[in-house]
Amino acid sequence: MSTLSRAPSTKHRSTASLAGSLPMLFGTARIDADSGLRDRADRAASELSEYSANLLNEPSMGLYRVQEHVHAKVPQLVQHKNDLTQLGKQVSLSNSDLDEAKEILNEMERIQSFENIIKMLREFGQKQKSK
Repeated sequence: MSTLSRAPSTKHRSTASLAGSLPMLFGTARIDADSGLRDRADRAASELSEYSANLLNEPSMGLYRVQEHVHAKVPQLVQHKNDLTQLGKQVSLSNSDLDEAKEILNEMERIQSFENIIKMLREFGQKQKSK
């Protein structure tokens, strides 16, 4: 006899033990493997379905978010535009006021009576120094 062990022949087994091992050989182990495989396949199908739904809904969700943003920001932008228009009018009015004031000051230098007043003030100042 060789050193390798041989499987016992079926002649030596009893029919009861052979009948007890048949479901294990053919049925139960295969069902367990199939159920585990089926669970993994179901989970993979579910995740694939969820991923596909998210992928297909992504553009519409993006557009929805853009629409939300537009609805929230457009009134604020209109208000800022109105404020800037009002400020622009105020700046324009102030600029025209400054231009008029500059013209008035330039004309005041040419008025003869102011020259006379300045001359009189200088003379008065010199008289005060000499006293």
